[in-house]
Amino acid sequence: MYDVVDDYKNVIAILSTKDKVLALLAKRIRAIATKEVETLATNGKEIEINPDYFQKLPDNQKVSLVAHELSHIINLHTIRLAKYIENQVFGPFTEFIVNAIADIKINEELKDEHYIFPQGVLYCDEIKNLVDYQQCRQLSVEELIEKLLKEAKHVKFQTTGRCMEDTIFKKGSSNGGDQIINQGDIDPNSTDDKIRDAVVETLMVAKFIGLGQGKYGRLLDELTK
Repeated sequence: MYDVVDDYKNVIAILSTKDKVLALLAKRIRAIATKEVETLATNGKEIEINPDYFQKLPDNQKVSLVAHELSHIINLHTIRLAKYIENQVFGPFTEFIVNAIADIKINEELKDEHYIFPQGVLYCDEIKNLVDYQQCRQLSVEELIEKLLKEAKHVKFQTTGRCMEDTIFKKGSSNGGDQIINQGDIDPNSTDDKIRDAVVETLMVAKFIGLGQGKYGRLLDELTK
């Protein structure tokens, strides 16, 4: 019988050989198995995994998808980008477009680090022509959104709805019927400020043990300036 708890532990062990900072965060973040999501998702405070989907993937793809969700959390995307959702900057498609731009930013960086994703999950077709993927490596998510707002004041956008599910702005956390895969020590019901503090603490620990160079050093500087 498939054991999603053991599988997740194995995935984090593999992740620790590729990115020790994300692996450190993974141990602190609660992960749950739930049928409420189609694949994997995060609300910025915990990770949700559909076990039926997860067990069918090879290990390298599992690692990539978990790294993707952890990247949303460590970059505080849900908190940082909430202002765009509140102001509905892209009208009824705001949540989807903002989430998709954050996804593209993360996935381009992970691709550069040789992560392998399942076919068809990197980007939704509806968003691929809205963003210059090359600029994702130089610009922040906020800068990418602001650039799109300036270039496309009236974005004409249609979607089948498939890609609008399970965004990082989904409210709430798990229900009582979900299985806890990893308890972690960060309460998913914490305030945004406490989540920010926990991420900064993780980055500072990583820096102390010599893992705070490169993008994580820059992120720590950005969050503490």
